[in-house]
Amino acid sequence: MMNLTRSIPLVRMHSLIRPRPAKPDAGLRLSNLTRRVELASCLEVADHGAKRRKGLLGRDGLPAGEGLWIVPCEAVHTFGMRFAIDLVYLDRHMRVKKVKSNVPPWRLSACLSAHSVLELASGTVSRTQTKPGDMLEVSAPSPLTHTRGPDASGPTLRNPDRTGGVEMSMYRNPLRAIAEVLVVAVCTLAFSLTCLGIFGSLLGHNAAGTRDFVEYWAAGRQLVHHANPYDGEALLRLERSIGFPSDLPAQIMANPPWVLPLVLPLGFLSPMAAELLWFLLLLACLIASVRMVWVMHGRPETEVDFLGYTFGPALFCLLLGQVSILLLLGVVLFLYLHRSRPFLAGIVLWLCMLKPHLFLPFGTVLLVWVVTTKTYRVLAGITVALAVTTALAFIMDPHIWAHYRQMMVSVRVDQAPIPCFSILLRQHVWPHTLWVQCLPAALGCAWSLFYYRKHRDNWDWLKHGSPLLLVSVLVPPYTWYIDQAVVIPALLHGAYVTRSRSLVALLALASATIEVQWFLGASALHSLLFLWTTPVWILWYLCARKSASASPDQLSQQPNNPEECLQHAGPRSPWTLVEMG
Repeated sequence: MMNLTRSIPLVRMHSLIRPRPAKPDAGLRLSNLTRRVELASCLEVADHGAKRRKGLLGRDGLPAGEGLWIVPCEAVHTFGMRFAIDLVYLDRHMRVKKVKSNVPPWRLSACLSAHSVLELASGTVSRTQTKPGDMLEVSAPSPLTHTRGPDASGPTLRNPDRTGGVEMSMYRNPLRAIAEVLVVAVCTLAFSLTCLGIFGSLLGHNAAGTRDFVEYWAAGRQLVHHANPYDGEALLRLERSIGFPSDLPAQIMANPPWVLPLVLPLGFLSPMAAELLWFLLLLACLIASVRMVWVMHGRPETEVDFLGYTFGPALFCLLLGQVSILLLLGVVLFLYLHRSRPFLAGIVLWLCMLKPHLFLPFGTVLLVWVVTTKTYRVLAGITVALAVTTALAFIMDPHIWAHYRQMMVSVRVDQAPIPCFSILLRQHVWPHTLWVQCLPAALGCAWSLFYYRKHRDNWDWLKHGSPLLLVSVLVPPYTWYIDQAVVIPALLHGAYVTRSRSLVALLALASATIEVQWFLGASALHSLLFLWTTPVWILWYLCARKSASASPDQLSQQPNNPEECLQHAGPRSPWTLVEMG
């Protein structure tokens, strides 16, 4: 079979395997870690032009146990071949993306998200039950101890550390199946009821006036009339005119003036039209954010991304019309763009400035990273975005900063009944001293600097930025529970790299528990019952990262792409590929 993609040699076997045998790649072994079976005992590697172009052409057949690994490759054809083969498409982390069984001659096949292709003897996929999502391993030739179970269709690798695992699984599997059904049932019910609540709030009587969205619409209406968007009395009149409860004080948008251009378009619309537009914007931002996190992890063939779509704090943002989902979009876009388009990555960080106090440890490391890596275009991007939006706010109201300062003094956010650890610390330690409330944030920033110093040589924002997000949400001077929507990238990262299905189920149950608490009457904004969430997210993430390794005796510095895989496949260096995120 010939490779349809470009024939650019990435790896030369003579420089990777020493000493070089007569047939340098014929002895490589291919195993399925997930199924614990061997796919091929004699795997050849087609990594340069001539071999990639020829593939399996000219052969009369492919015996069982043999195969060809084309690196890199996204599409193949069987024109001119004399026998059928099985195809297994892999991503850079050796995770199966797509399988095709018994592909006859004169066929085309492709997987655009793949990085390499395995061509195996026909029947290998069905015999080993290899499926999308499985993790594969390529290792050097070595004597294998393998056994065939009573129900196995192929050789399975023996793990001496798990004696009796087959017998024990006979008793665990029914319990696991029952537990999985219960988890799915509880999460589905909680999600369905929450969705009904969201749509009920949109379609209910005076819906626009009963949600937090009302403060953004009222501020936008004030801007349209060139009035003070922070005037509590004027805002209260507007809010009550569309159904805001008469026994509550005015809802004032406490965001900085550079946020005002975002809400200005709402002021030109009727309350109902503005509410619908705002809801669709937040929903699109949530979907786009989760989708981009999925893409950054290599488009894995799992349902883990549904944890992001159904995350409790994000759903409550949709329910209340809060802006925290926009913060989530800003974080994800930065992770997605910071390598390829740093200036644009800086511009999208403006979304995080809607609530800058939520990103103090994250922002501290970001500034140090910009200086140490000389990525000043990120800093230039966010500076330009802040300058433009601040100028627009100044044009709409020349006294905007004076109005904002007056509002912050009168509202006293530090005295508001906000259920977060920083405010509780001040109330129980030194109620009349504001600096105590800022102490957790200061400690969080100090920790973030030590954390960056430890990992700066191999800093990866997707991997190392996840703990920063979690700590940033734990330590701000004040924060609402719904602001935890910004930790979705961190939790999804942990869910993608963990090998524990139980941990994924626990995360889904924790999110569903939040929704159940709301159904039982807990306020999404003022209840202390939600204080457990952020520590649980941090603890869960640490457990997920710890379980990312396949076994305790494996090193964390294992190769995680096909090119490094070949480099470590020397005759005296067998290794196991694990996804470390």
